[in-house]
Amino acid sequence: MRATRLVDQASGERRLALPRGARTVACAILLLLAAYAAHLLLGRGRDGLDWVFNDFVQNGLLVAGASVCALGAASRSSGRAPWVLLAIGLGSWTAGNIVWSAWVGRLAEAPYPSLSDGLWLGFYPLMYVALVLQVRERVTHFRPSMWLDGLIGALATAALAIGLLWPSLEQASEGEPQIVLVNFAYPVADILLLALLAGVVALTRGKIGRALAVLAAGLALNAVGDIAYLIKVANGGGDGDSVIDLVWVSAQLLIAAAAWQPLAGAPSTRLEGWRVLAMPAVFGVVAVALLAVSAVGRLPVLPALLALGTIVAIMVRTGLTFRENLRLLDAREQARTDDLTGLLNRRGFYVQSEAKLVEAAEANSGMALLLLDLDHFKEFNDTLGHHAGDELLRDLGERLRRALPQAAVARLGGDEFVALVPCDRDGVDGLGAAHRVLDALAEAFPVDGMLTQITGSIGVALFPDNGTDREELLRAADVAMYRAKQHRSGVELYRAENDANTRGRLRLAGELAHALAGDELLLHYQPKSDFATGAVSGVEALARWQHPTLGLLAPDQFIELAEQHGLMRRLTLRVLDLAISQQHVWRRVGIELPVSVNVSPANLLDVRFPTDVAQLLERREVAPGALVLEITENTVMLDPVRAIDSVARLSEVGVNFSLDDFGTGYSSLAQLKRLPVTELKIDRSFISEMHTNASDATIVRSIIELGQNLGLRVVAEGVETAEHWSDLEAMGCDSAQGYYLSRPLPAGELTPWLTKQAVLPSTRLSRAAPA
Repeated sequence: MRATRLVDQASGERRLALPRGARTVACAILLLLAAYAAHLLLGRGRDGLDWVFNDFVQNGLLVAGASVCALGAASRSSGRAPWVLLAIGLGSWTAGNIVWSAWVGRLAEAPYPSLSDGLWLGFYPLMYVALVLQVRERVTHFRPSMWLDGLIGALATAALAIGLLWPSLEQASEGEPQIVLVNFAYPVADILLLALLAGVVALTRGKIGRALAVLAAGLALNAVGDIAYLIKVANGGGDGDSVIDLVWVSAQLLIAAAAWQPLAGAPSTRLEGWRVLAMPAVFGVVAVALLAVSAVGRLPVLPALLALGTIVAIMVRTGLTFRENLRLLDAREQARTDDLTGLLNRRGFYVQSEAKLVEAAEANSGMALLLLDLDHFKEFNDTLGHHAGDELLRDLGERLRRALPQAAVARLGGDEFVALVPCDRDGVDGLGAAHRVLDALAEAFPVDGMLTQITGSIGVALFPDNGTDREELLRAADVAMYRAKQHRSGVELYRAENDANTRGRLRLAGELAHALAGDELLLHYQPKSDFATGAVSGVEALARWQHPTLGLLAPDQFIELAEQHGLMRRLTLRVLDLAISQQHVWRRVGIELPVSVNVSPANLLDVRFPTDVAQLLERREVAPGALVLEITENTVMLDPVRAIDSVARLSEVGVNFSLDDFGTGYSSLAQLKRLPVTELKIDRSFISEMHTNASDATIVRSIIELGQNLGLRVVAEGVETAEHWSDLEAMGCDSAQGYYLSRPLPAGELTPWLTKQAVLPSTRLSRAAPA
């Protein structure tokens, strides 16, 4: 019957599931052992059952132990050899005991040595080999320190055992050669066994696992029984002793039980701190005690020499430990140092920065984290080669070390460096340190026989204002560094208002994604009015987010967030769907108005966008000409080829386009030639100042004339006053949009007014209109 192998999740030890009925057998053996112990201790020589217990119960227990061990060996799919040897060894011991009970012990004059002695002694070499194999399975790589630990344990144990058994060894040297040989064999075998056990414990640093621990306990108990017997015989005692017999039988059963104990998982042979020398120290105490006894003349020479050898081995072991510790310290230092620059690496910086931040917090002082990224370093590498880049980085590492002598300076990787600098709470010292780094960069670098210049961008984050741990400071400094790159300012101090990825904004982005899937997105509509008739000529759909806790949010509070988190496609399609659906509703009540919707660069660069718009129009049965998509000049300039292709595809469908914020972008006239727009929208910045700024008034007039000459409709945004209205009307502008006419309104509020205007198309909007 084969047992199932399981793994103990807590200890990582491999254990065997006991076969069916095993617990019953174990209980029976324990009950029999208890009965045997009770007889030996209480009833021996008095109850007339000595022959039953000595011949049958004792041998029965030994046979049961050998059988249990053999079954355990057979149940293992790997590492079986040690347990097979243990089973054979127990069988040899059991056979010797049976021969003694059945034959040798019944003779009038028992021979010595006898066959039983040979079988008993055959137990020991099998145990030695089994122990060695167990250790080889547990520890595959032996370091010198481990060998020394094993030697120390063996020497100390041998010295102690020989010291205790010396009278028996002296007595064993008397008699015929074969008798002397057997007399010496038992104590020497036990001494070797104890020494080997001590060596195994020391070699594995005490982490021997449950199976090996039970096995060691059984073997040690057997040796204790042998030693007790030898001492008893040396002192003139007889052969029979109930306690020693019980010890021997118990030892055999313990050895058998080890075969069913969990095997330890992968051993750990690396110890740190005081535990490295704990085991040698214990054996050292034993050796010193033996030498103390020897000093007063009460210990023979051999155990004293073994004790002295133990002390010498401990001294060598201590020296080796110090050497290993120095090597470990050097390895740790190397592991925390950047090979190229000699500065700290990422791991080293993490360790040092953690300690420095704790110190700063305890002292209530400030720190500044500087994050430096070289500008255009990739181009430098591509031009001059990586060897030149490495040369520059080595030089830069030395300059940073000189510029920031009090700082923890590290190379995080590539061309990115970081420094943690002590500073005051307002960050002035931190900014000063950043400018010293820029000064160090300003000096030309000699590379490949030439002088080359390179610049860098530095982000500065302050402790504790911008973060209370390393990760927060690194993130804040990274935000500031990228702003320095963007603005080419060299140094930027972190400011929360420039951080697009604060926890609050990340949470808001997640909530926006949820809102787009629900009904939290709303549209407000701002009407446009013709100057010629005063009638509403169209409306612009403006998104609003009805946030469950923050209330109604305007577009400037979430549009940029949607762009940064890849939600712009979903947002625009949702706005278009709502706007086109509202057009369908208005058309059913007789309101025919074009609706304008703003689109972003991401929409125009999305090849699916024209198809998406066409499908929405078809689904809602709205004419494409009723939809106006507002684009900006900068939107097109991001990728002119792809953007103009999207505009052309939508124009073919029949969708109209308005060029929004005209006059504020790049290459306005050039784009007008290429874009199929039907409308220009004058940016509100020109309208608001045209009464006080003659240049703005001239620009507005020129845009109106340009639009008229090109056959484009011109719409003025940001009409806030009657003066704006009258001046634009005088300039010949086509339409106006702004708060002077109406604020953006929900469809429910705007629809009644639009219905009224449809009946009275000649009524001009006034300031009495919804506001």
